[in-house]
Amino acid sequence: MENYKEIIVPTDGSKNAKLAFIRALKLSQDHDNKVAIHLFYIVDTNYINNFSSIDDSVVDKITDDAKKILDQYLKDAKKQKITNIDYAIKYGAPKEIIAQELPKLYQNPLIIIGATGLNPIEKLLIGSTTAYVSKNASCDVLIVKK
Repeated sequence: MENYKEIIVPTDGSKNAKLAFIRALKLSQDHDNKVAIHLFYIVDTNYINNFSSIDDSVVDKITDDAKKILDQYLKDAKKQKITNIDYAIKYGAPKEIIAQELPKLYQNPLIIIGATGLNPIEKLLIGSTTAYVSKNASCDVLIVKK
């Protein structure tokens, strides 16, 4: 495996996203914690904006839930002595942010992403976000299925 210094792990709180996070922890441990892990939760504001009845309180609630998920991931990492880890919450279209924006933030990163997300339709096949990222990201992508 190439010698990556940065790992991007997008999460939505799904089981497969957690598995991607666990894979990132293992990779970091295998490289003496010299690989930085960057966790991202992308609030899909494009989806939310399709519903005119949704107000800012919904986005605030999703943001609070995202922060809880990410804080738990940090605790899990620290229990395993992984300290080279951070997180951020971003807003917009997850596909585009993960594939196009995030790789530009780091030099030669690896994206580790779950095969499917929370969307029940996506669980039947590879998720549409994951498929988009694997085709359009400017860096390597590792898809975690199970």
